[in-house]
Amino acid sequence: MQKIISYFHKRVIALAIILIFTLGFGIGVLAQEGAGSVYLPVIAGSANQSTNDTPSADDPVQQAINILAAHPEFVLHLANYPGWRGEAELDGDQEDVYYVWFYDDANDEWLGDGTVNVATNEVLDFYAPREKTPEEFQEGLAKIEAFLTTDGEILARQENPDLWYHEVYYDRWDKNWGAYYSYGIDEFNVTMYIDGDDVYLDAIVDPNIFEAAEALSLARDQAIELAYQAENIDQALEGFDDWRAYAEHQGDGRWTVEFVSDGQEIFHALVDIDTEQVIESGS
Repeated sequence: MQKIISYFHKRVIALAIILIFTLGFGIGVLAQEGAGSVYLPVIAGSANQSTNDTPSADDPVQQAINILAAHPEFVLHLANYPGWRGEAELDGDQEDVYYVWFYDDANDEWLGDGTVNVATNEVLDFYAPREKTPEEFQEGLAKIEAFLTTDGEILARQENPDLWYHEVYYDRWDKNWGAYYSYGIDEFNVTMYIDGDDVYLDAIVDPNIFEAAEALSLARDQAIELAYQAENIDQALEGFDDWRAYAEHQGDGRWTVEFVSDGQEIFHALVDIDTEQVIESGS
């Protein structure tokens, strides 16, 4: 009888050892899922490990990454990038405060950043340029569409709103909403912000006017750069550390450029940016 009990006791111990080994192996396999040095949020219940060094749970750098990755905004954002990775470093001389940033190598995309306190597990600030979920977009779209049909400034730009095509979009980088309107060759863009249940108009821009203003600014810079190549300009500006350059369009590609210090002209030039020539210059 004693031999039978002893034999049964050994079988139970053997089965227990096998069970412990099997569970340990399974957990080990699950812990190794993922790629590279991707660190999943703590709330996801797993921690991805590097192929070389396994970050310790006590490592403040890893703690900082986990804290920010567990923020609800980043949980939604990082879920769109299975291969994301996080990095962190001390934020200046502040003890326990780390600057954290995320990156996705597969798409060569920066995914956001923030600062966290590893001593208090607190997210101090963050920026997560994430897309709206389908539900969030539809909710915001309803508010934006209602605003677009009632705002007087927007309606004033359309004699007959029914003839205008428009589409609404969300800019995840600037975290604002936009609407593009077009009718024939006419078009304009609207930028808006949503705060709670309210929508606020930020700007209305005519892209044609914007492009013309930008082109004029570039031409002005080109004229000043060309005038700075005029003969004897170095001698004329020598000794003046606070000079400024002003350019005025004279028609076609011609510009007059004045170099001024303390309200007094110290050099001038007439240039043609189309032919890239300094026509005349002097002090």
